[in-house]
Amino acid sequence: MLTAHDLQMQLLDLIGGGADTLAVTKARRAIGLAYSDLAQRRQWHYYLRTGRIVTTASQTTGTVVYDHTGGSSERMLTLTGATWPDTANYGSVVISNIVYPIATRVSSTVVTLDAAINPGADVSSTTYRYYRDSYPLPSTVNQISELQLGGELLRTCRVGATEWLTLRTQDLVAGRPREFALMGDSRQPGVLVVVLHPAPDQVYRLDYLYRLQPSPLTIFDETTGTIACSASTTVTGTGTAFTEAMVGSTIRFGTATQLPTESAGTYPAAFEGQVAAVGSATSLTLVTAPTGTYSGVRYRISSTVDIELGAMQTALLRMAEYQIGLLLPKDVRDIGLRASLMDQALRLAFQADSRRIEGRETAHAYPRPQYGADVT
Repeated sequence: MLTAHDLQMQLLDLIGGGADTLAVTKARRAIGLAYSDLAQRRQWHYYLRTGRIVTTASQTTGTVVYDHTGGSSERMLTLTGATWPDTANYGSVVISNIVYPIATRVSSTVVTLDAAINPGADVSSTTYRYYRDSYPLPSTVNQISELQLGGELLRTCRVGATEWLTLRTQDLVAGRPREFALMGDSRQPGVLVVVLHPAPDQVYRLDYLYRLQPSPLTIFDETTGTIACSASTTVTGTGTAFTEAMVGSTIRFGTATQLPTESAGTYPAAFEGQVAAVGSATSLTLVTAPTGTYSGVRYRISSTVDIELGAMQTALLRMAEYQIGLLLPKDVRDIGLRASLMDQALRLAFQADSRRIEGRETAHAYPRPQYGADVT
């Protein structure tokens, strides 16, 4: 696996920076810029993923009472005869044919309504309808290309959120979703939500294709303390500082005296794995257990670079070299050369990512060689 530390060492070797703090800072900044930029350069097939939304059924069981002020919570809506779903804060209630967004779920029977959209005065016991039409996507989702329900494509709202709002206002009846729109999540900055119309009346499973936005590389070189592992997925640390941010990162085992390096380094790792979970500052779980037993050995944890090995990896490195060149003194930049190498690497990466099969007239991953005469 390629790690953030691997990229850092390659850039430091290039500029001869060693462990100098300023050089390390420049290298990490260049890597971050290149990694983010690469994901935007193309609709990479490598970053194509599938996801699923499981909807929440609407409900009308029971009755509700609205207390605008003076209760244990402001704008409190209390349900009798049923319970609110766990994700009720992403839903709305319809009272007297008016939609009110839910702000928070206080308990299984109490929610609060939106500060700007609520009845404005107390409402005595009455019927209601709860539905949820808003579903947040993972923070790594960059773009959705299609949404399917039972093999049927849902139509994307052609004018986005405006058309969805019009549809929602005109039609308050829940049912099988037919359209969807993408909007920003007011509850979680930087997260997209899928809003459905009509609001689902029951549990549906909607599958979608999306483009991944790789998570930032946040851990470059964690080596504090030592670890022990006895042919299991459990790693126990001594003097370590494991954190949740390390989940998904690459961990390499060294020896009692030497830190592990990449495979081409002086001290290749005795074992390389991926962190599945972190239980505490001194305990973590691996995706795959090593076959050997390790005790009191040094280690290195670094963010895993989510990239296809080969042409795409080379393109990322050339882009990082270009970015660090912009941070170097003018007399050693070689910006023209770095830009040329980057462009060439990107072209090759684009071709490799086309996922086309050789042998078909219109589907070649690389250009055919041109000959001036027949070749037998």
